[in-house]
Amino acid sequence: VVTVVDAPEDSIGLARALTDVASEPFTVTGPEHERVEVFLSGTVGIAVAGPTDDASSLLHHADAAMYRAKERGPGSWEVYDDGMRQASRHRLTLESDLIRALDEEAFELHYQPIVDLATSQTSAFEALTRWTHPVRGKVPPMEFIPVLEETGGIHRLGRWVLEAACHQLLSWRETVGATVNLSLNLSPQQLSHDELAAA
Repeated sequence: VVTVVDAPEDSIGLARALTDVASEPFTVTGPEHERVEVFLSGTVGIAVAGPTDDASSLLHHADAAMYRAKERGPGSWEVYDDGMRQASRHRLTLESDLIRALDEEAFELHYQPIVDLATSQTSAFEALTRWTHPVRGKVPPMEFIPVLEETGGIHRLGRWVLEAACHQLLSWRETVGATVNLSLNLSPQQLSHDELAAA
């Protein structure tokens, strides 16, 4: 148990020790009493308290550093810095804006045609989710989808996409008089969620 850390360097040494210990394999007994060797890994985020930091901000800073460490891979550690402070503010703003966008259903579906190369005919469509931020303009899906996946908002977005796509299919059927094939993209989090089958 560590109760006092006198300097940031002490925290780095502790982080190294923790990741080293976490990486050591250990053995557990399986359901058939067989012994299985288990390998784990960990990442550590370090935040040093400043004069204006409280417990909440300190934890948030450590969390931001941990996410940066995850980008480097298992067994990594990172110390929170000013660059992360800006990234953290951007992330918090983005999360808040996405919640508002979900509440206001501010997303759009664009239908990309899928063409049969043998016949040059459109055989189906793929529904693509797009978001236009009121200030920033068009935000790439590669930026907002991971945030929704991490915060759980992807399930709300998924329900909206499914409903909007079904309405569009019904409209096409009434207009064209034929069934149109439509592909939807699902997040891994949606595939493992109980609500998907119910939807």
